[in-house]
Amino acid sequence: MLSPVRSLILGLVLGALACDSKSEPVTRATIVGCYDLQWAYTRLADTSSFLKSILPHTLTLDTNGLVGTVEPKVVGNWSDSSYWEMKNGRSVIVFWSSGFAALGLDLRSRGDTLFGDARLYHDAGGDYRIGRLRASPAACSRNAS
Repeated sequence: MLSPVRSLILGLVLGALACDSKSEPVTRATIVGCYDLQWAYTRLADTSSFLKSILPHTLTLDTNGLVGTVEPKVVGNWSDSSYWEMKNGRSVIVFWSSGFAALGLDLRSRGDTLFGDARLYHDAGGDYRIGRLRASPAACSRNAS
């Protein structure tokens, strides 16, 4: 028999897995749009004013032919490459890179809202989860592409 604490932990883990399994198929047409981002930082990001300063609070996903374009194009001083792409028909990858470091979002769809993780990568081989986020649909500004 499981102790009450272990039962609670097991319930939380299974609940989290059940939520992830409810992600819905995504298409380019359902992803294009503007979003407000709400962050839940990991301890690493919560203690880093630099990381908090580069994380966007809004996001615009658009297309230019086959390429998924992202606004803001620059995150921090990382402007060499920014794009988004579909992954396995169930998630979307959003990516900003400086060539030496990068910020990546792995988002899944539930209804019109995207949920997922943010990771920080660097050329020395580091890969750090820096937070979870929710991207809620928002009105697009006139300046967004």
